[in-house]
Amino acid sequence: LLKVEKLSVTFFTPRGTVTAVREASFEISRGEVLGIVGESGCGKSTTAFAVMGYLPTTAETGGSISFEGKDISSLSKEDLRELRGNRIAMVYQDPTTSLNPSMKVGIQVQEVISEHLNLDQTAVDEKVVELFESVGLADADQVGDRYPHELSGGMQQRVMIAMALACDPDLLIMDEPTTGLDVTTEATILDLVASLKERVNAGILYVTHNLGVIARVADRVAVMYAGQTVEQSNVKDLFASPRHPYTSGLLSCVPKPPGTGEVSSRLKRIPGFVYSSQESNVSSCLFAERCPIADSECTTSVPALEIIGQDSQVRCFHSDKVEPDTWGGVEERISRKDVASPIVLTGNEITHQYGKRRKKYMAFGPDMDLPVRALNKIDFEIPQGKTLGIVGESGSGKSTLARAVVGLIKAQDGSLQLHGNELDKTVENRSNEDKSAIQMVFQNPTASLNPKLKI
Repeated sequence: LLKVEKLSVTFFTPRGTVTAVREASFEISRGEVLGIVGESGCGKSTTAFAVMGYLPTTAETGGSISFEGKDISSLSKEDLRELRGNRIAMVYQDPTTSLNPSMKVGIQVQEVISEHLNLDQTAVDEKVVELFESVGLADADQVGDRYPHELSGGMQQRVMIAMALACDPDLLIMDEPTTGLDVTTEATILDLVASLKERVNAGILYVTHNLGVIARVADRVAVMYAGQTVEQSNVKDLFASPRHPYTSGLLSCVPKPPGTGEVSSRLKRIPGFVYSSQESNVSSCLFAERCPIADSECTTSVPALEIIGQDSQVRCFHSDKVEPDTWGGVEERISRKDVASPIVLTGNEITHQYGKRRKKYMAFGPDMDLPVRALNKIDFEIPQGKTLGIVGESGSGKSTLARAVVGLIKAQDGSLQLHGNELDKTVENRSNEDKSAIQMVFQNPTASLNPKLKI
């Protein structure tokens, strides 16, 4: 269905040349899920955008991308437009920035159907409801009348998947579609991906950095590093016996809860940084500086992607030396002893609701809008030197509690104490010392950083 051979993508910018993809090669058949994994900045998303033909004019591509035997790069704009959304569709990482905030989601799905399918308005409306039902959206006949901000993150992502499936595509590209979703919503989306493969017999390119997700949905895995495909294998073989030291390192970085009687082990890490994308000339293995088994051959020669075994490829001179302990043995995590520590932050019966009760006829009649209870008498304590984890599904109040602690929203009831002193509920009324004592890292850096200012 899709064949990518020695793909390279280079961006020419005022600050220099950036080689985002150096040599990526893989194939996808119908009814198959290929997972692409790797660190941030290794070229996963750029590869996906290259397949869609979404690269800007400042990008120069090499190699070939063939869809059903036709080179996508040679297609005209009209042919490419006909292909996108119809035969090839994409689900983006962040539905918040992908959906138009000023349009109801039903109209946005209708646009895709009207563009590619010759249906009357009644058939289009019915198709939208069917798509919403197929992705597991409750009240499928009413969801289309809502704006994106009226939906949770999981619901927004389901709308994006419904939009991608509108024309029953032959190839579906999913760029980290579950990033930022809670585990229950993520599990539902992954089950949906598995069912799509069987239902529409589509080839799926699944881009992610989460190896747990790959183990669940993928048939084969391509591991990318610094713009290169360094290993490719079926999912069972890759997890059981990785042949590239980078793949082995990624697997060793996955946290594993200790079993009964086992010690809590420290997470391993891959030292150093990804090979610079501004280095255009390559005369060695790109992973050599970070590799624990590298030798002089790795620093003076460029390894090729070679076939090993029946259905595996690896780009390494010493793939036979990769062992489970390549990155070292198990190290016990040193934890603080359970001794009494002073309490840094205390919350007592924190309560908050969104919205107000509204009657149909202003002062009388049935209730139309009821307030949404976000927090209901939450109590917590955080001792010095300890970490308090807050988990729960989307909409359970986790972020609301964090914002209430920082003072970005004013909790309607309850109290906060910092080092035993009463803390004002709004950040504007807090002292500079209190403001600097409590800081927050937000979920979405794209929306948090000012795009007009240098970081």
